[in-house]
Amino acid sequence: MNDRQNLMPIRHAVIGIGASIFSQHRVGAELPEFELVAGTDIDPARAEGPAAEFGVPFFTDHREMLQKVKPELVVIITPHPFHAPIAIDALNAGCHVLIEKPVAVRVSEADAVIAAAKKAGKLAAINFQQRCRGDMKTIARLLAEERLGKVQAFEMTMAWPRTKTYYDSGTWRGTWAGEGGGVIMNQAPHQLDLTCHFLGLPESVFAYTPTTLHAMETEDTVHAVLRWAN
Repeated sequence: MNDRQNLMPIRHAVIGIGASIFSQHRVGAELPEFELVAGTDIDPARAEGPAAEFGVPFFTDHREMLQKVKPELVVIITPHPFHAPIAIDALNAGCHVLIEKPVAVRVSEADAVIAAAKKAGKLAAINFQQRCRGDMKTIARLLAEERLGKVQAFEMTMAWPRTKTYYDSGTWRGTWAGEGGGVIMNQAPHQLDLTCHFLGLPESVFAYTPTTLHAMETEDTVHAVLRWAN
């Protein structure tokens, strides 16, 4: 048996277990390296089922769960505005956190999460799983090794088809108060992260962010030009 097999599984809890994205996170509850020990959500009608399926206690208040269950790791898959305050609560309770993107709605909130992680001596990770794809790892390696020569330009076009049904599936979607933004906050973070992962942070950004396809508050279309120092 290898060292990983000899380790005790990581006890983790999911905050927002009633969210549709839990279908992508449930693998963490099924791997032998992890043990799901609790689920929380403010909507019992959506969340009690997944919690019962895995035979774990269910809470409507994440703070009560942190106090009673004391997980080692907390996975946060709530709507965006709640990411930072819940992450800080979990870090202060002595947990590592994995936050579904984005880390927060405001930069100041993201800074607060980083500060809380450093103070607690715990890890705060953001779920940017696209970096782990084989093709993306190859691109990153080729760029790092300068196998492709000097980068002259970088172009990315990404279509994220979202129907009216998608936005109607949650009253928080496509709203400033509930989501903190539109396509930039919800779908595009993966592409923005890969861009910066490959090339580093740009020095300037110019963008148009119109709402052209849906009757919603936030942007559903973005065209941007990014400029790097080189």
